[in-house]
Amino acid sequence: MFMEEYAVKRKARLIFVSISILVFSPSLSLASNKTQKLYRVTAGKTAPIIYKDPTIHSPIIKKLPANTRWIVKLPGVKKYSNETWLHVSWNNKKGWIKKSKLVFDAKATDMAIKNPKCLHKKTRVKSCSTS
Repeated sequence: MFMEEYAVKRKARLIFVSISILVFSPSLSLASNKTQKLYRVTAGKTAPIIYKDPTIHSPIIKKLPANTRWIVKLPGVKKYSNETWLHVSWNNKKGWIKKSKLVFDAKATDMAIKNPKCLHKKTRVKSCSTS
């Protein structure tokens, strides 16, 4: 009986640790899933706006500064009024941006795959520079 209880408790502890790692380390999902991409603001364009829903009539989540980088593409693409919208995350803000305002950033995507700390502004190191 003692060995069975020990085995059940050990298995429960392993499951808890695995779930904790996934929940509290969102950057691991990008490192293990190479299909996610990073974007930056298209040069010469006005800074994009993150909207709550994929329409300009939706509430504004965040107006991005010019030359913004490290915009993470989340699953989801929608078409509205002949415009393609990408579901994105930037500095813990999630929402929708017009695809025409962004360009794929291959260098940042590669860096984030190699070093997930590059995704987080607070832990980003100099080696994450994309300039």
